[in-house]
Amino acid sequence: MEQKWVTEVNGSLFDLKDESTVLAHCVSSDLAMGKGIALSFRNKWGRPEKKKVSSCLYVQEVGKNLTIYHLVTKARYWQKPSYKSVGEALDQLAKHYKSAKSTVAVHMPRIGCGLDDLNWDKMKGLLREWAAKNEIRVVVHTLSAL
Repeated sequence: MEQKWVTEVNGSLFDLKDESTVLAHCVSSDLAMGKGIALSFRNKWGRPEKKKVSSCLYVQEVGKNLTIYHLVTKARYWQKPSYKSVGEALDQLAKHYKSAKSTVAVHMPRIGCGLDDLNWDKMKGLLREWAAKNEIRVVVHTLSAL
């Protein structure tokens, strides 16, 4: 499997200045967004409208150049996601991303591996497999906080 689809960078995804940007991160279905990187997203761009695109995806358009994919990986904020729930949310992201005919990279933190406690090496393998299968470039930012 080619590694070209996923790149890790040492930097914050909140510092991106590109004209067209796509961001993704994990949330609970209740959109509590009270801790971790979800809180940083909420503080910077607010909560998305409670209108889901699918059972595990909220899409938030911020202006005309920023799309945020809120990947629903658990029902309540205190729960932990599974690799399966993250994979299902990523599949819904791919479906929406392709229907939007997006071609820019998806920028994200080490999804599921902060407060959610998933193992990054395992998650990185899942992410690489998903990105290659869907031909979506992903940039993982290792510094997540604002």
